[in-house]
Amino acid sequence: MSEWFLEFVRTNPTAPQPPPPQVPIVPQVINPIRLSKPPVDKIRKYGAEEFRATVDDDAERAEFWLENTIRVFDVMSLTPDECIKCAVSLLRDTAYNW
Repeated sequence: MSEWFLEFVRTNPTAPQPPPPQVPIVPQVINPIRLSKPPVDKIRKYGAEEFRATVDDDAERAEFWLENTIRVFDVMSLTPDECIKCAVSLLRDTAYNW
């Protein structure tokens, strides 16, 4: 086919040239940016609880708290930065240093 086309172009110089192949445009992914402050006050309304660590606490209790907190963040569609700020705001007493 390409040989035939090249011969056709040589014999018909006024024939229109085929358009150049189109390069697909890939949309740029932009991370969402919130203009307001992180919704620290709202997370409690959605069921997030404070975490207070004690000497008697085990890893299972901490994991349960973390899973529940992540569920709340998913429901609220928080950005990763907001998740960190909100999670830290829920730590109390020795849990903050834990």
